[in-house]
Order: sequence, then structure tokens, then C-alpha cells
Amino acid sequence: MPGAGGNFFSRILNLHPEINWHSNCYKKTYEEKYNVLNYQTVINRIVPHTTNWLDFEGDDVYNFPDSEQVQNLLRSSHFHGPCEIRITNYTKKEWNWARRQLLWKDSLWSLSFLNAGQGTEHDVGVPVSNLWEFESLRNSVCEVEKYMKVSESTIECWDWREKLWNEWKQTWAPEKLDQVIDKLYYGPKE
Repeated sequence: MPGAGGNFFSRILNLHPEINWHSNCYKKTYEEKYNVLNYQTVINRIVPHTTNWLDFEGDDVYNFPDSEQVQNLLRSSHFHGPCEIRITNYTKKEWNWARRQLLWKDSLWSLSFLNAGQGTEHDVGVPVSNLWEFESLRNSVCEVEKYMKVSESTIECWDWREKLWNEWKQTWAPEKLDQVIDKLYYGPKE
């Protein structure tokens, strides 16, 4: 589902030396990857938004060299069908949180995309609520690393991930946005 943190989760996974997602991170150090993946330009956004979230997220992600066979390449989608790794939102709290993020960040969405987090056809399911606390995030990342059959992350990798996670939290929509969303969605009382 748009807004559920899939782009963030891809960034977190991409810090691992054996996992590829953003082409500008291919065969780079942790610091070089962080410089591409960080949230500095979109931290603490206010209305009206001065940064375009979609431009930020979509920056040359899959522009890998044609001459190389890229291993462990992550591909993201908002479709409901079968997949390997899915950010799930089975609870109302998770779904509302993702909805708030997608609207705050002007994400692309459709009715079919909103159903994607409810899907059950996947090999690894990552509850969106696991992204909210670092230790839960860590557990989900370890599960994905085992699934992908890559080496365990080093302490240095986890340090860079925690730095990125702390920045990402500063991009979250304010909770009071739910009231605005409901007012706009339901329209005038009469």
C-alpha cells in the first residue's frame, strides 16, 4: 500500500553490501550509500510542501549498468498479487497510519493499491507497525536477510540503518492529519 513504508524499507535493506535497490548505491560504501538514501531534503516538511515526495523517492532507482548481472535486486510494487516481500497492514491502526502517510507525502494511489497491504500471497510479511520501533524493524530486516540468503548485517551497517530510521521518522505525517482527512473525505455535513 502506498504510504506503508516500502520505499523506506528498500532504503534500509539497500545499506546491506549484498542487497541492491538504488542504482547510485551499487558497489558503494556505507557512507556513500547513506549520502544517496538519506532523508535530509524532506525532514520536517510543512504545508505547503516545499519538496516533491515522489521526486525524492523515485530518483534513478533502477538505472543499473546493462553490462552487469545485479544480484539481490529489490523491485517494488503496490499491486495486490503474489510477491516475495510485502509490507502488511492488517490492523486498522496500521492501515490508518499508512493512509495518513500516503496523503501527507502526495503518494500515487488507487483503490487497488490501498488493498495491497492486505494481501496474503508473499514469502515474507513485514507488518507496517514493525517499522515504527527500531528493534522490531531490526527483526524484520533479519528475517528478510535470511530469506534472501545474504550475510548477517554488521554493527556498522546497523548503525547507518539506525541513523536513516531516525531521519525517516521525522518525515511522518502528524497524527492530527487524520481529522483533516476525515473532514475532507466526508465533505460538508449537509
